[in-house]
Amino acid sequence: MTSALKSATPSIDAVLATIDRPLRAWSLIVTVFGDAVAPRGGSIWLGNLLDILGTLNVDAGVVRTALSRLVADGWVDRERLGRNSFYRLTPKAQGLSEAAAARIYQSQAPPSAFTGWTLAVLPDARASGAHNDARTELRTVVAQHGVGMLSASTAIWPQTNEHDALTTEAHQLSALTFSVAPQSLDIDRAILADAWPLDIMRQQFIPLQKTLDAITRAQSTSSNLDALALRVLLIHEWRRIILRTPNLPSDLLPDDWPLIPAQRSVADLYAKLSPAAEIWLDTNGRHSRGSLTPQAHRSVNRFSAI
Repeated sequence: MTSALKSATPSIDAVLATIDRPLRAWSLIVTVFGDAVAPRGGSIWLGNLLDILGTLNVDAGVVRTALSRLVADGWVDRERLGRNSFYRLTPKAQGLSEAAAARIYQSQAPPSAFTGWTLAVLPDARASGAHNDARTELRTVVAQHGVGMLSASTAIWPQTNEHDALTTEAHQLSALTFSVAPQSLDIDRAILADAWPLDIMRQQFIPLQKTLDAITRAQSTSSNLDALALRVLLIHEWRRIILRTPNLPSDLLPDDWPLIPAQRSVADLYAKLSPAAEIWLDTNGRHSRGSLTPQAHRSVNRFSAI
C-alpha cells in the first residue's frame, strides 16, 4: 500500500489561519482516532493518517514522531505487517476517549434538574501526612471536574446526577461536604458568577466562531478527503473548549451564554461534512485485515441530543 503526499488546499489554509496557536500532531492524532477510527473498528493504516494530517499541513515526519511518542507513552499500539504499520488506541486510551466522546458529541442525557449546591471544605493546608496527600488529590479531582471555588479551601458544584460521583469522591478524600438548598434565582446566579470565571469562559468561544465561519465557507467546495480533514479540525477545536467548559445549570447562566448556539453550529457543520468524510473512509480507509469496518451506528447519531 502506498500513500500520496497531501497538503492543505487554500480553503483549509484559510481555516488553519483562524487558529492562533500551534496544532500539536499528537493531539490531532488522538482526535482522528476518537472521531474517525474508533467507530470503525479502532485500527488504521499509517498511510491513512498521513493523508488526513497532511491535508492539515502536518509533515509526515512529524506524524511518525508523534506516533512513536504515543506508543512509548502507552496511548497507542502499533502492529507491523511487512512494510506497513497500523495503529490503534490502547485500552486505557480507548476508555478515556469514550468518556470524552459523550460530552463532545452530546450523546449523553443532560444533567438532572438543579436541586441545590454541594459545598466541599478541603482539608487544612497545614495538615501533614495522609491528610495533606488527600488535599492534593482532592484539588486534582476538583480541577478535573471544573467545579467552582468560593475560596482557596471551599469548592462548590451544582447538585445534579452528573456530580454524584464527585460528591462521593470528595467524602473519600476527607472533605467536609454540605448541601445547600436552592436560593432565589438571582442569588443562585450570583453564586455561580462568583465561583466560576464566566467572563474568561465566554472569551474562548470568540476564536471558535471564527473557525466555524471559515469551515462553513470551506465545506461547500471540499473534496471527500478535505471534508474529513475539516471534520477532524472541527472536532479538535470543539473538544478543546467543551471539555474545559463545566456543565452548569442552564437556568443559572446568563441569557446570552454562547454554549448552546456553538453546540448547534458544530452539530450542523458535522452533519454537513460527514457524508463526504465517510465516503473517503469507506473508499480509502484500511486496517491490518483490509478495509475499515463500516461506520458504527452510535457514530451516526452523534449530536442527536441537541
